[in-house]
Amino acid sequence: MSIEQPTSLSTIVSSDGPGDRLDSHAHDLKQHLAATGRSAAVGHLACVGIVAGVLGGRAPPALLIAWMAVVATTTLVRAVLLRRPDSTLSALRVTAIANAASWGIGLLFVFRHLALTELLFMMVLLAGLVAAGATTLAADAIAFHAYIACMLLPLEFALIRHGHSSVHTGAAVIVPVFGVVVLQIQRVARRELLGRLEAQWEAATQRAFLSALLDSCPIAIATVDRRGTVLGINPAFETLFGYRSIEGVGRPLNDLIVPEAELAAAAQLDVLVRSGGPVVTEVERRRHDGTMVTVRVSAAEAGGAASGVQFVLYDDVTATRNAEREVRATLEDARGAAEAAAKAKSDFLANMSHEIRTPMNGVLGMTGILLDSPLNPEQKEFAETIKQSGEALLAIINDILDFSKIEAGKLAIEPHPFDLRVAIDEVVDLLAARAEERQIALAFRYQPDLPTRFIADAGRIRQIVINLTGNAIKFTHHGHVLIDVSAVSREDDRTMVRIAIEDTGIGLSAEAQGRLFQKFSQADGSTTRKYGGTGLGLVITRQLAELMQGAVGIESELNRGSTFWVDLLLPHDQGEPLVLLQSTSLAGVRVLVVDDTEVNRRIMTEQLTHWAMRPTGVSTGADGLRRLDEARNAADPFQVVIVDYLMPGMDGEAFGRAVRVRPEFAEIRLIVTTSSGQRGEGDRFRNAGFDGYFVRPVRQSSLRAALSAVLSASNTPRPFVTRHSLAEAKAVLPASGSGLQGRIGDAPFASTRVLLAEDNLVNQKVAVRMLERLGCRVDIAANGQEALAMSAQFRYDLIFMDCQMPELDGYEAATAIRQREGAGRHTPIVAMTANAMAGDREKCLAAGMDDYLPKPVKPEELAHKLREWGADTVRLARDNKLPLQGT
Repeated sequence: MSIEQPTSLSTIVSSDGPGDRLDSHAHDLKQHLAATGRSAAVGHLACVGIVAGVLGGRAPPALLIAWMAVVATTTLVRAVLLRRPDSTLSALRVTAIANAASWGIGLLFVFRHLALTELLFMMVLLAGLVAAGATTLAADAIAFHAYIACMLLPLEFALIRHGHSSVHTGAAVIVPVFGVVVLQIQRVARRELLGRLEAQWEAATQRAFLSALLDSCPIAIATVDRRGTVLGINPAFETLFGYRSIEGVGRPLNDLIVPEAELAAAAQLDVLVRSGGPVVTEVERRRHDGTMVTVRVSAAEAGGAASGVQFVLYDDVTATRNAEREVRATLEDARGAAEAAAKAKSDFLANMSHEIRTPMNGVLGMTGILLDSPLNPEQKEFAETIKQSGEALLAIINDILDFSKIEAGKLAIEPHPFDLRVAIDEVVDLLAARAEERQIALAFRYQPDLPTRFIADAGRIRQIVINLTGNAIKFTHHGHVLIDVSAVSREDDRTMVRIAIEDTGIGLSAEAQGRLFQKFSQADGSTTRKYGGTGLGLVITRQLAELMQGAVGIESELNRGSTFWVDLLLPHDQGEPLVLLQSTSLAGVRVLVVDDTEVNRRIMTEQLTHWAMRPTGVSTGADGLRRLDEARNAADPFQVVIVDYLMPGMDGEAFGRAVRVRPEFAEIRLIVTTSSGQRGEGDRFRNAGFDGYFVRPVRQSSLRAALSAVLSASNTPRPFVTRHSLAEAKAVLPASGSGLQGRIGDAPFASTRVLLAEDNLVNQKVAVRMLERLGCRVDIAANGQEALAMSAQFRYDLIFMDCQMPELDGYEAATAIRQREGAGRHTPIVAMTANAMAGDREKCLAAGMDDYLPKPVKPEELAHKLREWGADTVRLARDNKLPLQGT
């Protein structure tokens, strides 16, 4: 059957009648007629022989022979035409009609010679031929109608002319009735044929469409049966894998293209496809020549699971993956180049920072010392000008470094509980002198009902307020600068706080306001600017606010002043503020000291005994738990436990958790001390149930203040006490009676022995003069190797260590000192360096240093570090003739 006919099935279905539909497909009808016509021809010839035998001797021989000859001739002509491929449907119709006419018309000539019985026989014979024609001519309605007419009309006429008996009459009636019945039979056969042909045409169309689709598809496709045997492959499959159709069909697909290592995975994919699950994956497959290709495989059942046939599609993604690899390699190269550029930039900034800060330390340090010496008015004016210019240059350097950190994403926000009012009070104290110099009023208003305790990065908030307030002071000639802190909106656990800085300065035009908060931009961009500056302060302010999910803005009018504001959404600190009672008595308080180092326990118990407390020392956590139980059973429980963190077996954190799970010990105050001081430890110990956390060495005044704080706190949860919270509370108690009040001379750190490790001669002179004015005894080491040797030979209360030195730098020297001291001794080391980039502080702490002081160094900063890192603890150890170590 042809599938290339121009007429579609839609044309057949929409035609007016069955005959029209069949006639429009002459080729298909001819094929059907040829298939049925051959058997019809054999039947006609057989009937010719039967008629010759029955009528032989009844009719004239010549007439009978002529009749049989015409019937046989038309039958044979039709058979020949049916076998010829160039025969037309019209010719076949003509032969069918001629064949029927030969039967019917021939009967008219011989009927007068026949008896009634022979006539009835002929009637039965013609009825059989007509009934057979209903099937054989079902494909051609026109031919059948002519065929039945040529057969039955002559028969009807013959019956009427033959006689008028009841038999003749009955037969004459039966013939038309039979004709009607046969017509109905032909219609049924024709409808069945039409349905069968339409189904064949539809299937052929679908097969042709699918075949064309598969052949034109650029994706390799294999059709397999339920056993995985290849039923067919398309040209794209042949191209991709190198197999011809004759080589692939009949073989298992997995044997053709699946590598041996992938056979198990391929079998799992087959199972997944048969279970109805979608399959789309990328795999490696083998070509005919053994090379591998990366393909995306997708598979599905063809015609449902019952068919057992699968389509497996292979999309070559080798080029795509190669392109992706090239893109990734390009991106990696670009990232490497960017990282190298960023590192080069960072290294350049670090080197520039160090190279600028080192001489600046000498300039500002010596200028400060010079201003403290007797000077005439002109000399003092010169020195103050030098100091102001140096501080302005240093501010520019700090802004550039902060800006670079933010741009590189290296500036991190570290939220901690703090008091916002205290933080801004510190800013006011810092800038009060500058405002006084300009003869303007600096005021601070804190909304009365606004909470003071929040969780945020207090240092960055102070930096924002310093930038905005410093700008306001710089651009204000008379009047005031007001720092106004208020609430924009409130929620249960957080408040949108607005910090507004209002000034009566020069103000800004609308055009100038549009340039603010942009890099290197100021209101006055001309070359004759009156006020100077890099313009980085405001952009740093904006970026810091955005890092804390805040926003900045301005309201200003030219010559009428400005109001800069920053809005910050600050979570509330749910803990209660730390309140230290100055008169809290420690006398009689029972304290358990848990520390595996004997000398640490001795120093701690001596300190506590001096304050009239009742200390008990144990060396392990297990002993500590046992002592707690014994004291409770004796009705004389411990009220405070001071535990070392780094202990073998049960460390301090485990000990604290073991105490906190016992309800009977709920009122015991727990303070942990550690020599590691890693970031995040404070929060961890707070969560473990401790009341205080200190990095050793702990100053005596800090320890006493911490004990007063934890014992006086009755609120739940109790405040968590640290060195920073004590400083914020500004209520640290003096260690009365400790023998530390009487300083030698007027210098606050008389007899404190300090080692200064510094290779720069100018910086040596600056630091020595500052330390000596504070009362310290100073030794100098010109490099790290000398610092290591001198710290081994002499006992120092504190070491100030520069980081960049010849022979042995500060990091290596600090690490070597820590390794030599071990656990029995801890000399505080404070980095005093011009390195001020992101990560420098952490690098110093990682090397074993205790703190970090960037250059240029001010005398008050040196004094603060001396108070913070060793004066009290070192003196106590020396007065009691004990070796110095980290307590």
